[in-house]
Amino acid sequence: MLRAGGKRDSRVLAFGGGSVGDLAGFVASCFLRGVAVAQLPTTLLAQADAAIGGKTAIDLPEAKNSVGSFHHPDLVVADTRWLATLPREQLRSGLAEAIKMAVLFDGALLARIERDLDALLAGAPASLAPVVEAAARHKVAVVERDPGERGERALLNFGHTLGHALEAAAGYRAPAEGGLLHGDAVAFGMLFALRLSRRLGLAASDAGRVRGLLGRLGLPGLPAASEEEILAGMARDKKAREGRLDWVLIEALERGRIDGSLRAEYVASELRSFLGDPWAD
Repeated sequence: MLRAGGKRDSRVLAFGGGSVGDLAGFVASCFLRGVAVAQLPTTLLAQADAAIGGKTAIDLPEAKNSVGSFHHPDLVVADTRWLATLPREQLRSGLAEAIKMAVLFDGALLARIERDLDALLAGAPASLAPVVEAAARHKVAVVERDPGERGERALLNFGHTLGHALEAAAGYRAPAEGGLLHGDAVAFGMLFALRLSRRLGLAASDAGRVRGLLGRLGLPGLPAASEEEILAGMARDKKAREGRLDWVLIEALERGRIDGSLRAEYVASELRSFLGDPWAD
């Protein structure tokens, strides 16, 4: 960038998926102590979630997103026509993030995804547009209220505590090499959070509805990672506090909460059961 003549008033254009946006945003936050960045997301996951909010980071082998900064983009351009060439597994991965938003904030969005799932997985721009718009609108609203993730924004980590640990334990490998796409890992993380939420009072009907929708995505199997590796990954998660790990749990549809009271031994026991059958109630 220096050799190309980059200056303090230059702008980085991040044209690509979530990884491209993370890297470009991180570079923009550091280059000459910070230059502008425009996010031009070309995957459903990035349009619905990753490109919005200013979180930029790179992964270390031990933990995902462990080196980074908050650097909000000047603008985000999300055009669902750019999604037409995405393979089905990438659309599935992005839909997991949209489902996360729907469970936390928007029952109408959840119903739309349930109704239009086949068209969404087929990449139909007219079906994807209102889903992207709704998910982005909720993300923007939360980020405006809590730009640095000091409170409410932590709810958006629903499914990510276990999800990030699964990705790290699988070595961030591609699915063909035994790894998981980010959205697939988040979907498994949501399944685990639903299990914990059920133990603390979430209605079986609400949990079953979300589990049923995630089941219709056609997720791959869990990666070949040990319980010990996954627990170690969760302990190193960027959301962990000294002495505790916060979980985003669901009290009811459209009502999430952050719970830091779950004992490590209890979580380990539930994780052991989950790895045996992630789809059980």
